Amino acid sequence: MIKLNEAHKAISLSDLSKIEEDLGRKLPNDYKKFLSFSNGGVPVNNIFPVPSDGDAVLNEFFPIELTKSFFDDFVIHLDKTYLKIADDASGNLVLMSINDSRGEIYYSDLERNDRSLTKLSNSFSDFLASFQSEDQSLESIRKENPEVVESFLEKLERFERESGIRK
Repeated sequence: MIKLNEAHKAISLSDLSKIEEDLGRKLPNDYKKFLSFSNGGVPVNNIFPVPSDGDAVLNEFFPIELTKSFFDDFVIHLDKTYLKIADDASGNLVLMSINDSRGEIYYSDLERNDRSLTKLSNSFSDFLASFQSEDQSLESIRKENPEVVESFLEKLERFERESGIRK
């Protein structure tokens, strides 16, 4: 299971059953397992890949609530229903399809004019497995574009010296 900082209190299996009953749909088993472990929180390794966009930084997995506002956590897009499960540091949403038992994960970039969704993974488990630490992400970028990383690090070092942050 993914490590979380600021984890919310786990949700009970009976509460999960009530949510599914109210929803009229079953949540994917891997997502229910996550919620029964921790009802949301901030992941320690919080960088995830967005196809054709690079990496994004996850802000928080949202807790699922047994309140009327819970139903405000849904997005209907192209006749499919999605549950808002998280957001990134820019406020973009991570959505889970709840049209079937797989629970495919999508990314909604709020800056895109076409309002299209980008598929991130086939399941919640696959999405969790894609997370990296900042060090792992930097190393991946370094392998793909070593000259870009080295140029950035040189500029950062120069800035730190000139601003007095580093001597």
